[in-house]
Amino acid sequence: MTVALLIPVTLNGTSAIVTDPCYYGGSEHMLHEVKDIQHRGSWMLETHREEMGGWGERTVELTVVHSTFSPSDVRTLTHGAGVDSGQMSICGDLDVEAFANPENYGPNGFEPLAHAGKFDYQGACDITLNHPTHSGVLCDVMAVSDTGCGDGVYPVYVWRNAAGMATKISVDFRDPEEDELEEEEEDNDD
Repeated sequence: MTVALLIPVTLNGTSAIVTDPCYYGGSEHMLHEVKDIQHRGSWMLETHREEMGGWGERTVELTVVHSTFSPSDVRTLTHGAGVDSGQMSICGDLDVEAFANPENYGPNGFEPLAHAGKFDYQGACDITLNHPTHSGVLCDVMAVSDTGCGDGVYPVYVWRNAAGMATKISVDFRDPEEDELEEEEEDNDD
């Protein structure tokens, strides 16, 4: 597995919202909220890529890590996050309302390149479609990447420190059943 990107990202608020960017602005049932995120310090986007058979190299994880993260922080599997546009995002709850998710794309239709750098759905698509690693940070406040394997519901893992604050959030785009089998094999090897 390779780390494709390490980019600073600001998560403003007390919670992080994990979802497909197409759901900001009305599909609240698809938004996955991670409450009590760490405030002091800084966050970093990490994306991980690996070779996936005949598909070539694909994004397998979208992660944000806080500067105070420690390997001793406790990892838990939380609810999955849904994807319908082949991309996932992590954004602070205070910035979600500013994200534009238009009901129509305007007179010229879908134009991600024309929205490069804009805090809207097509701006997110510009990153996931046109960036060499299909991931990045939109307007300093949204970590976004393609999902590598397309649409579905992907597991979200959260690490919390001793004070209960989230210090790492990761979305795993690999097949969860395959991951469980690998973990069982590793346990049997011990």
